[in-house]
Amino acid sequence: MYKIEKNIPLTGKATYPFDEMEPGDSFFISVFDEKKIVNIRAHLHKIKQKTGKSISTRREESGLRVWLVKE
Repeated sequence: MYKIEKNIPLTGKATYPFDEMEPGDSFFISVFDEKKIVNIRAHLHKIKQKTGKSISTRREESGLRVWLVKE
């Protein structure tokens, strides 16, 4: 049997600042786990498909840099 709970906020959802960005702007995600990087890139790919934004990523020594290429 499960206990049903109401009004519990969903946490851990990644939000990215694309609405505040102009083409050429970037932000950095500090992440070392390769599996997490793959998951982040997959999530960004879904954002690209949904919004039509052109997004590019590059692996850096201590994480992942994300650019808004064009809107």
